[in-house]
Amino acid sequence: MKLPTTMAPKRRRPSLPALGKIDLGKPVEELPQLKVPPHLELEPQLLKPVIPGLFIGPVGETNPDTLRLNNINTVITVMHYRPEIPEGIEHHYFELEDQADVPIQSIFEESGEIIHTALESGRNVLVHCYAGKSRSATTIMAFLMTRRGKTFEEAGALVGQARDVEINMGFLMTLKALAPQE
Repeated sequence: MKLPTTMAPKRRRPSLPALGKIDLGKPVEELPQLKVPPHLELEPQLLKPVIPGLFIGPVGETNPDTLRLNNINTVITVMHYRPEIPEGIEHHYFELEDQADVPIQSIFEESGEIIHTALESGRNVLVHCYAGKSRSATTIMAFLMTRRGKTFEEAGALVGQARDVEINMGFLMTLKALAPQE
């Protein structure tokens, strides 16, 4: 039995400048340089703090210019790979996938201590994951609930005013479990 197939239209890739023939025997300095298309360049971003000194964002916000612009000197990475962080920045890495069954609560105590210590000593902190919407938001909300006495709703409102977030259901249930039982 032959199954029907669907023909999807072909997508055109954005064109790059023509390089012509490249002589790979030349020194690197003499090879043609590709320019990054303007829509792909990362401009430094002035980030909105969750609370004074505490920022949330995606991996793209770890670029040196954004870190410098926001005076960020401590970065907490919560994702599945370790990004390159500029030299001179204190970096803490927690390897976690964004999946509902991941025990994210396993990092709450250590990440909370890092954030608390940095803020108490006047350092600015960026907590980021890949998209800046789930793992980083959960980590910051846990800090606000366990170290700053915020309710689930208050912590969510603070994070939400700094960035649109989409926390996965498993992480939401973990945060709800942190809330005092009435």
